[in-house]
Amino acid sequence: MSKATLNNAKSEVINNNFLLENPDIPLEPLVQVFTEIPKMETITFTNHRDPGITLNFHYASKTHPIKHYDLVHGQQYTLPVEVIKHLEGQNGHDPYSCHKRLYGKRMRSDGVSEIFENGYVSYFRCQPVRA
Repeated sequence: MSKATLNNAKSEVINNNFLLENPDIPLEPLVQVFTEIPKMETITFTNHRDPGITLNFHYASKTHPIKHYDLVHGQQYTLPVEVIKHLEGQNGHDPYSCHKRLYGKRMRSDGVSEIFENGYVSYFRCQPVRA
């Protein structure tokens, strides 16, 4: 007796078996519908980390669908404000995502020197273009 495998079964049998094992997972792909149009701003992108190399990254959030960006140092782009804030490190969940920390030394009251975070320097800068 040969046992039927899923690879040889009809699509109805595969869907039925899938639903029996995982009834909470929908078979149809989820479609994201965005009701807001993001506010766009024209900027000049400057790359202080690697000026000669194109910055390639993906960005997605609840209000912004996933998109691939290629940004070149010194070029003008029209980007959503949310992406600009992310590049400049003005996001709440990780404020140092696009920054380099600066450290300094100071003397404690007992005379021992210690290292502390003195500030930060942004890797990327998005200067608004004035018309």
